[in-house]
Amino acid sequence: MGNGSNYKKIYTLDDSSGSCIECSAISPAANTPSVEGSTLTTQFSKQNMNKNLACERKIDEKNHDAEERRHVKQNKIVRQERQVQAAGPSVLIPSVPWNEVDIGTVAKIKGRVAIWWDRRRIEIVKVEVLKCTDLEVKCWNEVREFRKEILDIPWSLTRNEELQCRSFKERQMRKSSKDNEKKRSQRRKQVRMEK
Repeated sequence: MGNGSNYKKIYTLDDSSGSCIECSAISPAANTPSVEGSTLTTQFSKQNMNKNLACERKIDEKNHDAEERRHVKQNKIVRQERQVQAAGPSVLIPSVPWNEVDIGTVAKIKGRVAIWWDRRRIEIVKVEVLKCTDLEVKCWNEVREFRKEILDIPWSLTRNEELQCRSFKERQMRKSSKDNEKKRSQRRKQVRMEK
């Protein structure tokens, strides 16, 4: 499934509980080159940089400025993509071995729960293909421990934590109401100017 530069792959996951759940992951476009599992559009090497510098010396001043701006922009894009990769996988940049995932593959999927058209769906952050039964059993044990140690224990907030959460939510509400008021006043000014 794709829309412009946004491509998603949708998987139906059977978790052996009697129900299936959809899992979605943003995937690289079919024509996007892949560099060691990443989606970097450009990779610079020292040789390429030296060639580019030599070419720049030959270009007249007008073209030199345009070429320099292009290199600065490309370097900025590469730096941003490296920072995102250093931060680890996320919903926007999932860690998925695309060539290993196929129908009937046993996989461990980590992600966040999202609602899509009133149905729950997992937005994939990381997929790990389990290639043997031992890894599958280890995964079952991890899930069992997680349920026992985290989910089975009632969650409670201290009075202080509750106040922090409330004040955070109130700040968000005030900020959004201020933003909405700014937008309304800007629209009013535009209407007055048009008259």
